[in-house]
Amino acid sequence: LDAGLFAEQLEEWHESIASILFQMWTSGGTYKIAIKRLKLLTMSDGRWEVALLAANFTFGLEGRAIPDGLGIRSIRKDLPKTSHRYRLYAALGVVEASPTWVAERILRLRDKKSTDGLVDQARFFFDYRHFPGFPRPNQLRFLDEYRLPAPGNELYINISVPLKGDVVALKDLLPLSTRFIHRSYLESYDGQYLQDWIDWLCTSADVNRVPRVLHSGLPSKELEEMGSRVSTENFLDILRHFWPTLRTQLSADGIKRMSELVVVCDDGNKYPLKSTHLKRGQFLQYSTLPFLPVADPTAIHWNFLDDLHVGIRLNAGSVLSILAHLGKSKGKVDKDSVKKMYDFL
Repeated sequence: LDAGLFAEQLEEWHESIASILFQMWTSGGTYKIAIKRLKLLTMSDGRWEVALLAANFTFGLEGRAIPDGLGIRSIRKDLPKTSHRYRLYAALGVVEASPTWVAERILRLRDKKSTDGLVDQARFFFDYRHFPGFPRPNQLRFLDEYRLPAPGNELYINISVPLKGDVVALKDLLPLSTRFIHRSYLESYDGQYLQDWIDWLCTSADVNRVPRVLHSGLPSKELEEMGSRVSTENFLDILRHFWPTLRTQLSADGIKRMSELVVVCDDGNKYPLKSTHLKRGQFLQYSTLPFLPVADPTAIHWNFLDDLHVGIRLNAGSVLSILAHLGKSKGKVDKDSVKKMYDFL
């Protein structure tokens, strides 16, 4: 029979023929050469292929299609493992695909130029994330907004960020050059699955939802430039929101770089963060100090600024900062206040 007539036969006929061919194949002899020439393999795309190519094909996965873009063609999914055709195809060399086997193939092809199937490949890793021995997804490629490929750690997901009792999109806070993940990733699931999916993208695949810190522990360009996108008051409020995460990722040099970011103080002038103070406590007696423009400066939630060498309480460091500021001041300096500071030191 040619392929067309072969495909028209009933399932029972195919099973009967497969049983006979399996016995012929396993018995050895000259039958194998003839069997290899037959178009026996029924594929998931509806086509039939010759048995000679069996080693190039796989059995489909239970409950999940193999992602596109991998060059993998699979056998029709509805063949039971107990069927004669399944046994024959396995004897001919069709590969028994496993989730791990497919995942490893995805990672081997990650440097290819094609971007076909990247969304589905990421979903495949998510769907099988609990499978024993399954590889980590941190080497996957993802699509940005313009469908250009990138590793997860170079992309952001556009979450909502709390800001003074309201919310604002992360995209509105970061520089225009910042790359965000393609919207199709956020359309892949809904409900609780969507939240689990977003958490997985960020915790396992390294997509960013917090302004990025480089592997060196230094702040990224988008983190350093965020202060120029919004007012100092908003920048500090956003920084407060992200600081618990940033603090664990920044190195000592990274924190130093952050403390040198320039902000606008109450007096309208620009200063590095490390030269500024909160308007609280004993600092109130020095009205010419560069005070940060924050609401309720005495609130405890601003104490994180101490990590960035902002003056939040009178200590040796803040006294030296005040003296340095007074030394540059062109106004009248209270000598008694200066003496008290030296006594404090």
